[in-house]
Amino acid sequence: MENIFTIFNSIMTAQFQSLDPDIFYSNLENMALISFSQKYPSHHYRKGDRTAFASQILNYFGVDFKALSYLEKLAELNAKKLDDGKITMQHLVDFQKSMDKHSFQHRKLHTARSRNRWKAGDTFSPVVWTAQPYYSPQIIFWEPIVIKATENMSFDKVVLDTWVEKKILQPKVKGIFAKNDGFFSMSSVMDMENWFQKDVKKEPIFHGQIIHWSDEVRYGSI
Repeated sequence: MENIFTIFNSIMTAQFQSLDPDIFYSNLENMALISFSQKYPSHHYRKGDRTAFASQILNYFGVDFKALSYLEKLAELNAKKLDDGKITMQHLVDFQKSMDKHSFQHRKLHTARSRNRWKAGDTFSPVVWTAQPYYSPQIIFWEPIVIKATENMSFDKVVLDTWVEKKILQPKVKGIFAKNDGFFSMSSVMDMENWFQKDVKKEPIFHGQIIHWSDEVRYGSI
């Protein structure tokens, strides 16, 4: 481990000699963020299990997230947070170690979010929480991502129907959607449906949008 930290010291020194970190990293700090859960939430039947969302996003962008070069990239993306003491090198090392080696063959092509604040052409930084969501620092785990398209989506938490652009998704397409959204287990549709079933009595229907960073699929036209 001491060798890793020695390497990072040299990396950080080289970076700050070659660019103006205040300009580069202030751009990252001011960019809109989308956070990705590392574990299934408390209302889910898989509560506490790892999601592998971050590693699947990295798979889409062709990133070898187990390589030392990715750890170096994490240090670059989070240099200001490291410099400010908001996170430590150990946070980055632990995050890299936590990513699921079994997710190498899977890719996450989009995410579904409530409301309709995003549009094609918007850019966001993908982040994960270092510990408890909203009560711990965040790690930027990849470069800013450009949104290629959005689709309006609704999910009925009671009857479990999924609608995209006012079109109901048939079982086969719903299975494709679930896997493309990062739910790749044998029970991918059930995992996806249960994910959106939070606060069923308070909000029986989820309304939001699918945020695509890929051009591979649009569910409203399938």
